[in-house]
Amino acid sequence: MDLPSTFNSDVHDANKISSLRKHYNFLGNTKLEVFKVGLGTGISFGLVDFDENGEPFGKEYEIRAATVKKALQEGINYFDTAPLYAAGKAEKVLGKAIQGLPRESFYLATKWKEPPMSI
Repeated sequence: MDLPSTFNSDVHDANKISSLRKHYNFLGNTKLEVFKVGLGTGISFGLVDFDENGEPFGKEYEIRAATVKKALQEGINYFDTAPLYAAGKAEKVLGKAIQGLPRESFYLATKWKEPPMSI
């Protein structure tokens, strides 16, 4: 059975992922096989409550965490975030949501921009 390199039997159903095989492509000139749809964290991952220690919690967090896990089970293996998404909250939410998931089962993309030099 031809499966993407991110396949993990603890997370995925082999028959399901195999049936989606045609929807995986290489990312640019890399050998990273990504599903044609990724999960971006953008604004919605910032709509989560944080406790006094800066940790995401509550119903809105649970919805986002369940979304990440379901996306992974459904074959989505590319998660996108950035420090500017929701003023950094999106990265924290995604970071907590992926804790405990097999790291080799997904790709994590973020961005960074050096601040402009002051004159």
